[in-house]
Amino acid sequence: VYSVYTVTVVSSHNAVYSMFFVLLGVFRYLYLSYNNTEGEQPERIIFSDIWIFASAIGWILFMYAILY
Repeated sequence: VYSVYTVTVVSSHNAVYSMFFVLLGVFRYLYLSYNNTEGEQPERIIFSDIWIFASAIGWILFMYAILY
């Protein structure tokens, strides 16, 4: 859904490259939730895992850079 949103709604054609950050975060979360028993507390995983947190910060900075 996010990839369709970036292609159809966002005014910048570079927004497609933000999919890297989104996929990194989602797949890392899935990996951690399936291999550990921490899937019941997603907020703990998001703020404690450096890769998910870095992908969220990277996505925010990237979107800010291409939109403003």
